[in-house]
Amino acid sequence: MSDSSHRIRSYVIRAARMSDAQKKAYTVLSPKWVLPADGTPLDFRKLYPEAVKYIVEIGFGMGDATRQLAERHPDWGILGIEVHKPGVGKLLWWIDQDKLKNLFIIEHDAVEVFSTMLSKGSVDGIHIWFPDPWPKKRH
Repeated sequence: MSDSSHRIRSYVIRAARMSDAQKKAYTVLSPKWVLPADGTPLDFRKLYPEAVKYIVEIGFGMGDATRQLAERHPDWGILGIEVHKPGVGKLLWWIDQDKLKNLFIIEHDAVEVFSTMLSKGSVDGIHIWFPDPWPKKRH
């Protein structure tokens, strides 16, 4: 993506351990469900051709609310953005367990994803449940 060495990040990656199930899900399922954060504009209609609504969820944590949203609205295309690797692994595990087909993940900074990959008007809704409460050294 962009050179981010001199900008303020919207998050801090904290050391966290992944369970064996999260590691396995991450390794096996990432190629199918985790989209590259390479700055290429996303075309939601290609990702979710059947969807009637496109939703982005920022900072899904361990993925519980995102999973429920995808289950309750199989006709919505959902993109989860998260940097917490155990959370990504857990949501991938849920995608596999629940056979969810309407959910993709980008493991990257949401600010960069929105500025380089999502065009204005391309989503119908944005969910931000609990932003990171920890103070950042550079803020």
